[in-house]
Amino acid sequence: MGGRAEWLGLSLSMPSVYKQSMRRRLALLPTHCPNCGARIVPTPKEFKHWRQAADLTQREMAARLKISAAHVAYLEHGKRSPSAALIVRYRKFMPN
Repeated sequence: MGGRAEWLGLSLSMPSVYKQSMRRRLALLPTHCPNCGARIVPTPKEFKHWRQAADLTQREMAARLKISAAHVAYLEHGKRSPSAALIVRYRKFMPN
């Protein structure tokens, strides 16, 4: 930046406390079964496939799951990890 802040001797950099909290977090749920190694958490592609197989838009799926449409998009793009309860609700839309 510059200008007035530098003239006053102020630092405009982000404190390290904020930098630490902005780090990418790891999923709290295990993604694979510790006994057999089978995948527990569906992949983003599976979430999208299930929604499309149910012939629903992201908004319609969000309304049925009681979450926001943005969260459905985040799940389908792998930007968020689903909770165990959400996985259970989502599996109701699994194709047979």
